[in-house]
Amino acid sequence: MRVLGLRTFGKIHKVELLSVPIPTLTGSHDILIKVAYISLNQADTIRARGFSRLVENITLPFIIGTDYAGSVVEVGEDVKGFKKGERVYGFTFAGGTAAEYILLSPSLGNGKFAIAKIPERLTFAQAAALPASGATAICALQIADKEVEGGLKGKTVLVPGGLGGVGSLAVQFAKSVFGVERVITTLSTAKIPKLEGLVGEGCVDIILDYTKTNVVEEIGREKVDLVIDTAMVGFSYLPIIKSGGVLVSLFGKTWTQMKVDWPLSPRWVGVIMDFVDGVQRWRAGRWGVRYFATFSEFKGENWDLIERMVEEGRLRVVVGEEVEMGDVDGVRRLLDVVTSGKGSVGNGIRRERKKMSFSVRLELANREDYASYFLPHTPVTERLFVDTSCWCAFKHDST
Repeated sequence: MRVLGLRTFGKIHKVELLSVPIPTLTGSHDILIKVAYISLNQADTIRARGFSRLVENITLPFIIGTDYAGSVVEVGEDVKGFKKGERVYGFTFAGGTAAEYILLSPSLGNGKFAIAKIPERLTFAQAAALPASGATAICALQIADKEVEGGLKGKTVLVPGGLGGVGSLAVQFAKSVFGVERVITTLSTAKIPKLEGLVGEGCVDIILDYTKTNVVEEIGREKVDLVIDTAMVGFSYLPIIKSGGVLVSLFGKTWTQMKVDWPLSPRWVGVIMDFVDGVQRWRAGRWGVRYFATFSEFKGENWDLIERMVEEGRLRVVVGEEVEMGDVDGVRRLLDVVTSGKGSVGNGIRRERKKMSFSVRLELANREDYASYFLPHTPVTERLFVDTSCWCAFKHDST
């Protein structure tokens, strides 16, 4: 089968079309998926450059991609709730979704993956854009809601990059879910006219052109309760955060968080992670601000939250432009955009009939069952979520 990957780690421009064997089921809890669409995020570029080899075993050739959408081809005998031909989407820690087929297996990587049935009214492209970005946006706001004094209701929030994959969802969740009073975002000149049409009216109160405006001077000192750093610019905005306010970054982890995702990570990596986290907390603390790294979890209650917004027609997911799978230069260019965080609108890349594509926009408008499948010894049924940290299963009533 054809895949997009690298023969050596390093620069992302080394990604190319490769041919590898189609995976086959090796265990009774495995699921084989024919991929239709994928989306790209920072995890792909980090792995492509070889950085994640410190915490996981990656073999070459390395295939990019973590989010996916496609159809079930085959399931192991102990898999419940999914069958051949069903449209599904999700996320896998093992990566390798930029391929014609992927194998979801507890024996691969750290054994963690998420899979859900795609609602009937959603296309493959629409579904592929949601998993990682949706989980990250919700978790970032949940951390802030817990840490900001009195919660986020009635507060002011800055989300840089309001048309990015995470940013475009965060600006929608902020008011609808957490009751934020005022949402501010930063965009480049060309993107500003697009914002309202892509995320909807009333989600953002103030849009600042960061290419022409000094954001700190425009907002003023100590005017914001929370900054969600989606673009590695959060520390430059410390002056605008109120004393006692919060900076939540998407670019960091603590050793405790690392062990959940990568339990085999060496202890020395944890020492470094905690040292860096401590430095970041100290830097923020000099301004009277508290710093937290986001820990993205694929939890049942978070997908319930998304479902409620789906039912109420309050969620739009922004993705970007289209490229063909054979257009390797185009894929490299999009990986460059993901790496830099500049020039992007949303996230999401697809592969369908030898083609990959970025879609422009989606509106979720109906409710379907979600399921998450992580562990080899816990059977999957519709709307079953597994918390891997404590081996507890929460089966949601479908009535």
